[in-house]
Amino acid sequence: MRKKYFLPVLMILLFSFNLRFVTASDDDDDGINDDFEELNKRNVNIEFLANETEITSILKNGDNIDAIRYNIKYDENGFRVEFRYESVYDSGSEFELEFSIEFQEIVEYVDTNENGIFDSERDFTVQILLLDDFSPINYSIIDITNETSLSYLRIATKDNNFTTHIYISEEFSVINETIITPNQIKINIEINEFNFLDNSSQLALYTKLNSGLEFENDEETEDEKEGYTFDEQSVSTTINKYTGFFSWKENATIDDVSQEVLISMLEVDDYDEDEQKIYINYQRGDHIFHDPKVGIEGLWRLKGAFLPLTMIIVLILIIGAISASLVYSVYHYTHSTIILEDDNKNYRRKLSRKKISHDEKTNLLNLHQMFEEENVIENLIELENLNITAISDDFMEKINQFEWKANDKDDFITEMLSLTPYERESILTKMLKRLNKTSN
Repeated sequence: MRKKYFLPVLMILLFSFNLRFVTASDDDDDGINDDFEELNKRNVNIEFLANETEITSILKNGDNIDAIRYNIKYDENGFRVEFRYESVYDSGSEFELEFSIEFQEIVEYVDTNENGIFDSERDFTVQILLLDDFSPINYSIIDITNETSLSYLRIATKDNNFTTHIYISEEFSVINETIITPNQIKINIEINEFNFLDNSSQLALYTKLNSGLEFENDEETEDEKEGYTFDEQSVSTTINKYTGFFSWKENATIDDVSQEVLISMLEVDDYDEDEQKIYINYQRGDHIFHDPKVGIEGLWRLKGAFLPLTMIIVLILIIGAISASLVYSVYHYTHSTIILEDDNKNYRRKLSRKKISHDEKTNLLNLHQMFEEENVIENLIELENLNITAISDDFMEKINQFEWKANDKDDFITEMLSLTPYERESILTKMLKRLNKTSN
């Protein structure tokens, strides 16, 4: 007989907790804990050369070398960002990550197959605008605090059709309602007054990607996981256990209206088989504004954060629920399929829980045992990064609108807890819409 555990329903709506964001103090009102910011501040140095800018960002606190280097080139070959990360430790070991992103041309095309994505073999190419002639760079510094600053660089073609607005910060900073972290540079892309030759065409930005290993698509960016942003897409490359990324917002502002941005599949580049390419596709407009980013994941330095009394009380209340769900995950192996339908398509989402390994099972049981110890709060702090999800009354009200057979309800709830809040809400919304159509 399979052992079962029932998860208690708490009066918390999809509660999510990460220790690094519990703000004992946030003097600059950016939503980031001041102690965490202090640990991750960097010193930025910029050197200007002919058609080239070298940016070095070095971790301010710490005895080991931890350097991020951006080499920005803008010449007859296009606009290019070369990224390099190096970290040398006392032992003498050195780690490196290198990759590059290049914007080479803007393609005006007629979307023959009407999929919103440029395909050189199927769509009609109206014209290609090479990004090969740039004006001198504009540079300014914005003070964030007495000790840190934000650097701004503007690089544009001489016809001003294509402009990049580059921001690099020495600490967490908010620009245009977007958080910029010190481990990345923000590159706002602006396409202005493009000379369209066809009245039914749109644009694609030809983007080349180069790395020692291939780039891959990511379902969720690190900034989304950490709560810095939302609605992002990215590609990433991992070398020597470090991951570099190129990310972008899923929408661009086109003639003051938010419009969806579609990206082509990763492909081998037409001109260099060692590189990959994507096309970033924009709807037609006189003014297009989009905001990609380039950086590295997983560099955050952490330490135990102060826990307010109210948070400690909440933790104590949910420890029982977490304990039960952890043990449940050790013994519960099911495969279930949820099929949702609407008028236009079948929506199928398979939720599966694969059998975990012996080591994973041991880790889960050790974590469960930790919750039963007297110094549970101290142990949680040592974990440094903890995410907790609980069930709310609102969630249960939605679930109870459906008719369930036998233990399907308990199994469905368990599977839903393995998803992100956004995924849960999306699935439930589609299920409820289908239910309402059936009822009517």
